[in-house]
Amino acid sequence: MSANTDADRLPTPEELEEAYKAEIFDEDGAKTTFGELVREGNNGRVLVVFIRHFWCWSCQIYTHHLSKSIPPSSLPDGTSIVIIGCGSSASIKPSIQRTSTPYKIYANPSLSLHKTFDFVVSMKGTPENQKKKEYIADVGNFWKRVWRSLSGDVLNNPRHASESIIGPGGQNGGELIFEKDGTCLFMHRMQHTEDHTDIKDIAEKLGAEYVPLTEDEQKWKPMSSSTDSDRQLSTEQLEEAHRAECFDKEGTKTTFGELVKGRGRVLVVFIRHFWCSNCQIYTHHLSKSIPAQSLPEGTSIIVIGCGSFSPISSYIQTTSCPYPIYANSSLSLHKTFQFVSNLKGASSSTPPGYMADAGSLVKRTWGVVSSNLFKNPGHAMESVRGPNNQNGGELIFENDGTCSSVHRMQNTEDHTDIKVLADKLGAKFVPLTDEEKKWSP
Repeated sequence: MSANTDADRLPTPEELEEAYKAEIFDEDGAKTTFGELVREGNNGRVLVVFIRHFWCWSCQIYTHHLSKSIPPSSLPDGTSIVIIGCGSSASIKPSIQRTSTPYKIYANPSLSLHKTFDFVVSMKGTPENQKKKEYIADVGNFWKRVWRSLSGDVLNNPRHASESIIGPGGQNGGELIFEKDGTCLFMHRMQHTEDHTDIKDIAEKLGAEYVPLTEDEQKWKPMSSSTDSDRQLSTEQLEEAHRAECFDKEGTKTTFGELVKGRGRVLVVFIRHFWCSNCQIYTHHLSKSIPAQSLPEGTSIIVIGCGSFSPISSYIQTTSCPYPIYANSSLSLHKTFQFVSNLKGASSSTPPGYMADAGSLVKRTWGVVSSNLFKNPGHAMESVRGPNNQNGGELIFENDGTCSSVHRMQNTEDHTDIKVLADKLGAKFVPLTDEEKKWSP
């Protein structure tokens, strides 16, 4: 690895043959070779993004922006994206949680790929005579980024602080695009710590649709504060959650761990109280836009409310939800996951997508009264339907019970956009018809 190298020189045939033999590891520590990833095992074009060490704040931002601006749904058929870090596979799951990336991440702890591809070793930032790359332009100064990394990574995963786990601080990465036969048609080697290829350029090279970031998304920072809506869960929180009791529509008791461990990938949607018209609309739209047949094999969805199990059957009838619904009447999961309690509506004058065509508050209130109060007056108590001010969120669990994605609602209309969930799950998104968009209880 050199301190100076031709940034965009393509690998030689000899370098590619050497790279194909390199061992890499996935988030579970399973071993494969780079060749199996980009030559034998792929169905088309592959973008490989080599990030710096797993705690690099700049690379976390790049990974998040890449995932937002080139989501899986925007990729041409047969095109895929993978990410490779230079540390241990132990750092992969926290990295997925922090960046919310839907793309597969691998580790090359031996740095054999970095040596073969002659990636630069340098701690230099953007030179003074150069403009910062777009992905790093709105995220604050160096010391602010260092503090975010310390508060978000060191405090949450102190055992990962060794370079043997997160990767060397001076090792830079780059981007390569491989064809189906394993040949490389594009390469860029980072010349400093903020030199990833602009994401719009990547989209053009892949023939992918580029999705511009909103102003808020441009200012996104890796999760760290305890008030962050997407802050990852600690090991202790997960262990506590796995013991929590849930009840199905018949009142049969199970534990949360039994619902999410050993079940493949599971999306858990925590709704507000069972009479919340906003959540009923969300559940109905979710069921229509991500039907069971659109889910990848081994992926499932469940819904959990915060009241008694008694309203579950009527909730299923109202929303036509095909997915299992449970109740966590003790609110133990809501406390463990630190879900927000408030009665605030959306802060923006523009309602979220699932609420855009749902009608006025008066219409939605009447829907609640007609579909709930008149039919099930015995469910009107908060102890049955759930507290008015308890918000929920969405979490994605992997087969081993770990959590790869978290979102906590910050207000009563803050469920995750359904298309975003489809991307995270690798599910086919089914757009609603104009009539379906107007559905309300």
